[in-house]
Amino acid sequence: MRIRRASCLLVAALTGVGLAAPASASAGVRATGDRVTGDRAASAATVRLTLTGLNRADKKVAVPEASLLSAASGAQYIYGGSALVLPRGTYLIAAEVPTYAGSTVTSQTLVFRKVAVERSETISLDGRDGKELTVSLTGAQATVSELSADVCMSADPHGEEFLEGGAYGGPGVSVYAVPTKSSYISFGYSDILTSTTGASYYLIGSKAGQIPSRLGYTQRASGLAKVTTDLRSGAYGSSEFNWTIQSGNGQGFCEAGQNLDLNGAQSLVSYVTPGTWTTTVIAYSQGSSGRPAQNAYLYGTGRYRAGRSYTNVFGAAVVGPGPEYPQTSDNYNDDASRYALLTYQPSLFYSPVLSGGQDCCDRSTITLRLGSRIVAKRSLRTAGLFTESIRQSGWYTLAVTDSRSFPSGGTPALSPQVAVNFRFHASSTPAGNGAQQNAPLTDARYVPLGLNSANQAPAGGTTKLNITIARPGNVGVASPVYRLKTVEFYVSVNGGSTWRRLTLRRIGSYWQATIADPASGYVTIRSIVTDVHGDQTEQTVYRAYAVAS
Repeated sequence: MRIRRASCLLVAALTGVGLAAPASASAGVRATGDRVTGDRAASAATVRLTLTGLNRADKKVAVPEASLLSAASGAQYIYGGSALVLPRGTYLIAAEVPTYAGSTVTSQTLVFRKVAVERSETISLDGRDGKELTVSLTGAQATVSELSADVCMSADPHGEEFLEGGAYGGPGVSVYAVPTKSSYISFGYSDILTSTTGASYYLIGSKAGQIPSRLGYTQRASGLAKVTTDLRSGAYGSSEFNWTIQSGNGQGFCEAGQNLDLNGAQSLVSYVTPGTWTTTVIAYSQGSSGRPAQNAYLYGTGRYRAGRSYTNVFGAAVVGPGPEYPQTSDNYNDDASRYALLTYQPSLFYSPVLSGGQDCCDRSTITLRLGSRIVAKRSLRTAGLFTESIRQSGWYTLAVTDSRSFPSGGTPALSPQVAVNFRFHASSTPAGNGAQQNAPLTDARYVPLGLNSANQAPAGGTTKLNITIARPGNVGVASPVYRLKTVEFYVSVNGGSTWRRLTLRRIGSYWQATIADPASGYVTIRSIVTDVHGDQTEQTVYRAYAVAS
């Protein structure tokens, strides 16, 4: 399994949220952003470039893979063993030069060069003086599965690094790099090891401005951070996961990491070099078509310290309301007909622990009332936006019922439907300068403790559920914040037909309820939060978590 780099992981992330990665306009050419594209490069004065190498055995060999970055335009090219057609100019080249024993690769050597390409030619990359990369882990038993030496290249001296090239090895394949100094690069190494218990170790390090001549590194297990990733099922109906972990904040040059495809809920233990890491999970659901389709994109970023332990939970219950609030603003007409505009975008299926949430699919019904009179009623699909003019000041109620389904058919076992009722006072005159202003409401997030990997509580037991209440932030005009008057919590074990109010215990910044679970089935929850001004938020999550039968 090959170590994955920032460019690869970014493409996966963009695909996960419905965006597309830049496409090659011609074979072997790849450009990004508003830089030189394949079509423009082909129409310019071009040359054909072939790469060869001198390996550690002083043998001339073909270069199987290299990354090229134009110093003038920042255009990126991937060399795959055959000639590249590209514009004349100066290029940064990071190439992998192999050494063989017969037909077997015994080592890979990283070679970096900055060259001027003015004509069609073959450039030889000299790997004979490569120094061996060794990374040692002490204090733990683990076997190397992937090892790499890499450079991250910038089109400008000491500039932002955005193209990686490297040499990759592992068991039976040593890794070397030719020392050099350049203000256009940073060097980095990544070592992935696996223990007999299945835990993974991610050891990384970097050096700016050079490939150093000494490439021996040692890391102690006690100096790593332990990160446990729990993948749970039910809340997103996931039968498959695509799991990614990568370093960030320049800690590992161009970011180092790994990508795995996993089946079913499970727990992964990783030991990582201290620093910032981002974990990403794309969940897939099995629908009526028999084919899995992407259902959710979840991610979390944390800064991990040496010797500490951390746990990230993906797909946890309760998938409940998200931090979206009704907003009022100017209707953007002239002052003579100025009145307020109410907007609201449902975002009711949101992970309680980590950022991200449901990508597809949901359908909501929204009803706006002034007192008992219906002002507007709309039906919206995923990412739909509700808007309505506020021509009369008064107390409004915005009632939303949102149901979700999978893109390939079917519905999730947990949180298939969420309902919210907002009660707030709205003025026909926009507040402040007419910019958007959140209504002074609340958002309750629910975290049940002690659930298993299927988001189930033990049959006939009790579940402690923590409730955190968030206030809206400011989006233009500051939102007023009033003292809370009451926080109520209700539970139903028959899908909302009957309700039982529970006593809440205040613990620091959150409230806690103790729920007596039934012998089987599901638990539906509801909270009602009211402030002293009269604003009120009622939230209901159907089948919030399951009970093991």
